[in-house]
Amino acid sequence: MKRYVLHFSLGPVQGFVAQARRTRDLWAGSFLLSWLSGQAMAETLRQGGDIVFPAVGASDAPRDPLLKAILGSTIDNNPHIGSLPNRFKAEVSSDFQPESIVESLRGHWRKLAHSVWQCHVQTVQEQGHGIQDIWQRQIEGFWDWQWVMGEHREDDSDASWLDQRKNWRTHWPPCEGGDHCTIMGEWQELSGYTRARNRERQDAFWEALRHQSGIGRLDLREHERLCAIALVKRLFPKLPRRALQETIGWIPGGNPNTVGNWPSTAYMSAVPWLLRIAAQENRAQALRRYVSAISDTVDDYLGQLAREKSTQLPGLKPLREKEWIVSGHSPAELDGNLFHASDLANASHTPLSASGSRAHDADPDKEARRYLLEALDKLNQEVGGAARPFYAILLMDGDRLGQLLRQIAPGAVSQALGRFTECVPKIVKARNGVTIYAGGDDVLALSPVPAAIECALELRRAYQQAFAPLALNAHAQPTVSCAIVFTHMHFALQNALQHAHRQLDDVAKEGNGRNSLALSILLAGGENRRWAAGFEAAPQTLLQLQAQIERKQYSTSFFYNLFHRYEGILRGGTPQATEDHRLAFDVAWAEYCKGKPSAAGEDRQRSREAVQLLLDACSRQRGDGTPMSGLQPDGVHIARFLAQCNMAESIALAKNP
Repeated sequence: MKRYVLHFSLGPVQGFVAQARRTRDLWAGSFLLSWLSGQAMAETLRQGGDIVFPAVGASDAPRDPLLKAILGSTIDNNPHIGSLPNRFKAEVSSDFQPESIVESLRGHWRKLAHSVWQCHVQTVQEQGHGIQDIWQRQIEGFWDWQWVMGEHREDDSDASWLDQRKNWRTHWPPCEGGDHCTIMGEWQELSGYTRARNRERQDAFWEALRHQSGIGRLDLREHERLCAIALVKRLFPKLPRRALQETIGWIPGGNPNTVGNWPSTAYMSAVPWLLRIAAQENRAQALRRYVSAISDTVDDYLGQLAREKSTQLPGLKPLREKEWIVSGHSPAELDGNLFHASDLANASHTPLSASGSRAHDADPDKEARRYLLEALDKLNQEVGGAARPFYAILLMDGDRLGQLLRQIAPGAVSQALGRFTECVPKIVKARNGVTIYAGGDDVLALSPVPAAIECALELRRAYQQAFAPLALNAHAQPTVSCAIVFTHMHFALQNALQHAHRQLDDVAKEGNGRNSLALSILLAGGENRRWAAGFEAAPQTLLQLQAQIERKQYSTSFFYNLFHRYEGILRGGTPQATEDHRLAFDVAWAEYCKGKPSAAGEDRQRSREAVQLLLDACSRQRGDGTPMSGLQPDGVHIARFLAQCNMAESIALAKNP
């Protein structure tokens, strides 16, 4: 019997996942896309097909945890991390019906959307204008599923079939009018009203929706007006237990009260600060006093006192022990906004009571807010500094996977990727991060700033170790590229994600030849610094420079004078061109010696090594180790940024949770 090959793809990926305003949206989009892909794979297996890539196992012995749950092969499995890619390859028989996959996906998507409609939207539809039509149009018109099926070919020329099919562009989303969604901007918001003519009715619809059972003002903020697709992502975690089991098939994570609770960007930014406090018992009393002040002042109508209860980062475990508990509340459970003075001072960001939960010109909690700001300022003085408003987005992707599949049996590659995927959540969690997606060669995670680079290095090691059993030759070693964006907690999440993807694709891969790490700092106003180099030695050099900066090896005036007077020389310096490199080194060392007179005497060798380390951290190197011309002084700026964010106690605890 002739063998046939099926290629299947589900999209749009970025349009569904990356368009997110908060971490829950990001997780929900990633999880649902992976869940739908799993439903397509399950239908393929039910028809007798064999999934060739990725290696998910047979229908009676699935290996992927998400597919296990979909097929119902285990009772205790409640996966909550997306682990299946949006496309797959299968070997099928000649009578295989690909249309049944599409119908299965339509059915599961409609069932989920209908459950959200019934539980949260249906009762307020009369307050909207034609919302049922809008809902139906958007739910039916969003997904683009594509497939190609043909006879198996020994030359693997089928690898390009799906890309050729996508070039046909047969999927055209419906035309959208009216006011558009505040998250997924190409889709109409659901109320059906326009603010120019019916602002009051539009606001009344969304206010009514916020009062539905199971929805709060933190689930749907006052400025948010969403389309049907964004509402499904936002509200499906708020479905009742029975509805979740009937639609998803299980309760992701096993707990219906915490399935939709993911650490906020403000909380992730405060993690290093909390770790530093947790590492020193003598700081416990200071933090307890602040928690007591919050408990006495904040009306828990909005749940700030237990907002992060489900965020079980290992390094913060000490903060959940009884000696840290005040009035039944652990510091590790508090809303992240309460740790940042800028957010605490903002009434719309951090309402303190039910009366202050709506936007008003006057803040009804003004006195309480002033009291807490004073208490937070006193805490910061006692513990040695305030929480920094930055966290890290880590994006990793395998290099030249298609080329690897042409050289090695797809099954062997897929099994190696499966081994890697299994390691990812453990590696990220051990460094107090959270995994959003880990499937195949792709990783998306959020991390505290101090642990992000070490996390990337460990993930890269795990990727290489996963392929070690294949005994590949030196020229066929699989590599990964990674982008880490250190972003301000107020920078729009979906914009930060788009920036991370550009750093990965355009900088680490195309610009630096793959096998590279790209770093970027995003301030509230946009990108501030950028650095990229091969994975082999440059990241370790950057970390060494960071450590030297923390030890006060360089003076502040040295950095200021060096970059304000000589940055043009530094950027032109080329470590491979002897004369250019000597000029850059001599200028840097002369400036270094001005700030440290002893550097030219007994500490001459040490000072020259310190300057050389600085230049090495600024060197440009391709992923294959080939030196590139010029220097990138932003390496020093990033090392200084990391040193400012780093806390020795938090790094030690992150490595040994």
